[in-house]
Amino acid sequence: MTRMNFTAWFAENKLIATLSALFLTAVAVMGYLTWSAWDAYSNALQEQETMNSKLVALAKPDHPFPNEANLKKLNEVLTNDQTDLKKLQQELLKYRIPTFAELEKAKPQDRPQLFQDALRTAVTKAKTTSAASACTLPATFYLGLGEYENSVPRSDDVLILAKRLTVLDWVAGALLNQNGVLVDNFSRLETESTAKTDSSAAPLAGTGSKKGASPAPTSGNTQRTKAVTATATPAPNAPAAPYSSVGGIQITFRCSQEAFRNFVNAITSSPYFLVIENLQVQNTNKEAPKRNETQQQPPKSPSGKPLTASRLHFVVGGPDELLNIAMKVRILEFPEPTPSKADKLPPGVLSPATSGINQDRGTAK
Repeated sequence: MTRMNFTAWFAENKLIATLSALFLTAVAVMGYLTWSAWDAYSNALQEQETMNSKLVALAKPDHPFPNEANLKKLNEVLTNDQTDLKKLQQELLKYRIPTFAELEKAKPQDRPQLFQDALRTAVTKAKTTSAASACTLPATFYLGLGEYENSVPRSDDVLILAKRLTVLDWVAGALLNQNGVLVDNFSRLETESTAKTDSSAAPLAGTGSKKGASPAPTSGNTQRTKAVTATATPAPNAPAAPYSSVGGIQITFRCSQEAFRNFVNAITSSPYFLVIENLQVQNTNKEAPKRNETQQQPPKSPSGKPLTASRLHFVVGGPDELLNIAMKVRILEFPEPTPSKADKLPPGVLSPATSGINQDRGTAK
């Protein structure tokens, strides 16, 4: 086997060798150019997809395009929202609770005794209203403030107690103005606390089986409901709550449907911001009417003649039907609004935190 001598072959075939070298060089150059073009094409395609996604995001309603027209519209929307918010805050200020008997005008050292005297007068007034409306109050009724019947409160607690007494006196008056209400429990709930005796644990008045029997007392204590202070503490940098709780009222009573409806309507239209947190309603009649009651003899008129149509016996709302009610009402108050940073800016100017537009980059945040 002979070994091929490439040097001799190239010397004998110079034209073919030169063309072969040029072809291989051209193939290498074309390969490099093709790879560079493909890499540039991939980068351009990826950039186009990125810009398309940004354009789609800018076209969404919640990401307006960062131009002067949209910035002006955003300023107008924020201005209108701030105006409406201020109007709402002014409306809520109408529900501020005044101190009972204007105790804030008295001297601090005289307030405890004046509060006890005003409380005694309010309790006497409530009992007088109860007698006039044929209502029944528990023996220990003292507007939920029985601990101050024989002792005066601390001077630091008088003003907040006077605010609670204002609402307690109003709620008691709205309830006792209804005819024939049998109050079983009227106690107050502490501020910012979770009561141990929740509505699920508080028994309803008159849960006995005998119809028309007097309601069984729950605990015999109509004064302050014991409470447990909430364990959760707000964060140091957390914003202030838009409202404050002045306490609450736990009421258990028996009345007719009309009296209950009137009492609830009075609460919804009260001069104070009262929220019914929990409400339980039970009918004194535990059994529904029988199906064959409609087939009984038709009732007779006063003249002795039978009426043409018989009337179904109503489960709720009949003349001999009463309701056992257990409800918890929360008392809220709204403080004076504090000016924010946005209020200090000129009209139509957005703060950096609310502008939503990065003018340096020209893209929406």
